[in-house]
Amino acid sequence: MNEATERSYSRTRDSVFLVLAPIFGVMAIVAAIFMSHENTDKVIETSYSIGAALIVAIPAIALFLVANIQLRKNRESQRAAFLGEYVSKIFTDRELSDTFHYLVYTYGDNRFCKVKMKLKDDGITKASGHEAMYECLDSLQDGRKEGFRFYHPDIFQGSVEEKRLDSLLGYFNIIAYYHVKEKFLFKNDVNGHVGYHLAVMAARNVINEYMTIIEEDWEKGGYAKEFGMQQPFHYLKILLEELALERGVRHNGR
Repeated sequence: MNEATERSYSRTRDSVFLVLAPIFGVMAIVAAIFMSHENTDKVIETSYSIGAALIVAIPAIALFLVANIQLRKNRESQRAAFLGEYVSKIFTDRELSDTFHYLVYTYGDNRFCKVKMKLKDDGITKASGHEAMYECLDSLQDGRKEGFRFYHPDIFQGSVEEKRLDSLLGYFNIIAYYHVKEKFLFKNDVNGHVGYHLAVMAARNVINEYMTIIEEDWEKGGYAKEFGMQQPFHYLKILLEELALERGVRHNGR
C-alpha cells in the first residue's frame, strides 16, 4: 500500500469510526438498561430519552464530520498549491536552478579538494577575505563568472556566491521545515519533486562542510544563547542527514 492510498484509507476509517462509535455506544447503553431493569415502562421511558438525545447528537456529529472532511480537503489543496507554486521553483526560477547547477551540482569533491589545496599552498585563510580567495582560485575557475565561481565555504563570506548559496539553502530549508517539523509534506512529496537535488547536496563535501561551519560559528558566536533560536538551515541539515543515512543503509544492504 503506497503512502497516498494509506492516507486515503486512514481518512475513510476515521470518518466511519466517528459516525458509528456514538451509535454503537447508544445501542450498548440501551441493551444494558434492558438487562438491568425489570420495569418495562421505565425502560421504554429511558429509551425514549436516549433516542431524543441521539436525534440531537447525530446532526451535531454529522456537522463535525463534514467540517473535518472540509478541513482535510483544504489542507490537501494547500499542499498541492505549495508543491506546484513553491517547491517547483527549482525548475522555473533561473537563479535558483543556476545556483544549484554551478555552486552544488558541478562542484564535485575532487574539485573541492583542489580548491582547498590551492588555498593552503598560497597561504589563503579566512582572514584573507573572499577577494584574495577568488584571486587565488582564478586558474581553477574554468572561465566561471562572478556569482558562479568555485569557493571555500569558510572564506567566501560577503561574496555574491555566498548570498546565492544561502538563498538556495534557505529555499530548501523551507521545504524541509514543512516536512520535518509541520508534517505538511510527505516523504513522497519531497522525493518526487526535489529528491534528486537533495541527494546531490547530501553527497557534496562542500555543502556538508558549510553546514558544519555554520553550526560551529552559531555556537561559538553565542547566537544560540543570545537569540534562543536554531541555527540557519536547521531543518535542511536534518533532512540531508536523513538522506545520507538512507543512502548508507541502501548501500550496505546491497
